[in-house]
Amino acid sequence: MLCRLHAMLERARRAGARSVVRRELGMTLLEIMIVLAIIGTLMAFLIGPRIYNSFKRSQIDNTKILLNQYNQAIIEWKTRNPQADCPPTLDELFAQKFVNAKPVDTWAQPLVYRCPGQASGEGYDLMSKGPDRQEGTADDIKGWDN
Repeated sequence: MLCRLHAMLERARRAGARSVVRRELGMTLLEIMIVLAIIGTLMAFLIGPRIYNSFKRSQIDNTKILLNQYNQAIIEWKTRNPQADCPPTLDELFAQKFVNAKPVDTWAQPLVYRCPGQASGEGYDLMSKGPDRQEGTADDIKGWDN
C-alpha cells in the first residue's frame, strides 16, 4: 500500500499535477454528503413510520389513563356526595383536586361528559373524541371501554 502511494506521488510529481494525487487519496466532501443523504433517506423510510405509530399509540394510551383517572374521581366524588348522582362538571373535579390533570385529552379537546348518560339514561358518559376530534366516529375513546 505504501509503495503504491509512493509510486502515485512520484508519478504526480513528475507530471506536475497535484490534483491527480488529491483525487486518488480519498473521498471528497461531496461523496461523503451523498452517502449520508442516502443513509438518512433509508432511516427515514424504515424508522420514521414506527416512531410515528408509537407516538399515536402513546397519545391514545395517555387519554385512556386520563379517562380512568376521571372515572375514579367521579366514584370518589359520589362517595363524598351521596345525595347527588354526578358532579356537575369535570372542571369541578379538577378544581376540588380530585384529579391533578385538566379534563382535556392529548389532542387538546375537552373530554365529553354527560350526566345522566345518553346510552342508558342513568349513570354518566365519559369519553374523548379521539384523534379526528369528532364525536361519534370509530376512533372515539370511551371511558367505559377501558
